[in-house]
Amino acid sequence: SLEFTRRLPDFGSFTHQDNVTMLKASSSKIMLLRTARSFNPLNDTIVYSAHVTYDLGAYKTAGLDVTDLFHFCRKVHRLGVDPTEFALLTALVVFTDSPLILMRDEMNDIHLFYMEALVSYVYSRRSSPGVKLASLLGLLKDLGTLVEGSKEHWLSYKVKARKLPDLLAELWDFPHLSK
Repeated sequence: SLEFTRRLPDFGSFTHQDNVTMLKASSSKIMLLRTARSFNPLNDTIVYSAHVTYDLGAYKTAGLDVTDLFHFCRKVHRLGVDPTEFALLTALVVFTDSPLILMRDEMNDIHLFYMEALVSYVYSRRSSPGVKLASLLGLLKDLGTLVEGSKEHWLSYKVKARKLPDLLAELWDFPHLSK
């Protein structure tokens, strides 16, 4: 996902600080999109590298409540999100305005470009395109909700275990919660 993000047109035209801000702001959402893409509805599992699969029970056994993640994955599957739609949704996640972005006008222009590309794509390929587009855009809202829930979960984890993985602490701007 990091490599995909770096290869997006115009990503490199932003300042280094803006690139870091975009990566930090979007990485969790991109991971969730990728997870939804690897969902296997036939056996209700998430497939990871080396074809290792986990169902909801496996997560619960590990003490992780990922019910909302599985709900999201099932929703994405029901919508039949195709690879182009995944790519455009990912680009929309990356190029989302933030008060920390220095090049905000450029960010908004690029976001609008990807939004128009998604609209055009959906209207050219889908039946009931208005409904499909609304559903796809609803996924972006769902991602925000999932990320916030994940942060709360990991904050709770930190309180219990006294350590938050360094990468998550940095991505979620909780540097004081690592180690």
